[in-house]
Amino acid sequence: SGVVETGETVVFGVYDQMGMVLDDDQRVMDFVKQRVLARDGSTMAEAPSEVMKMLTQFQFPKEKWNDRILRLSGGERRRLQ
Repeated sequence: SGVVETGETVVFGVYDQMGMVLDDDQRVMDFVKQRVLARDGSTMAEAPSEVMKMLTQFQFPKEKWNDRILRLSGGERRRLQ
């Protein structure tokens, strides 16, 4: 028994253990580009630099940027989600 007090900045959410379904034939860079364009309405001209920045932030080495999602490890696939 007890009481849980939540602060003003607490936000509850759900973490899907299965993750989203990824297209194994899609390339990593294309997947992220698609998400960037859908997320905030970035233009096609802005997308490439934003995609490279995100891939770097999520610790994808440049050698993996053009790999198909099928070739990624479980942890790498999870970072895409």
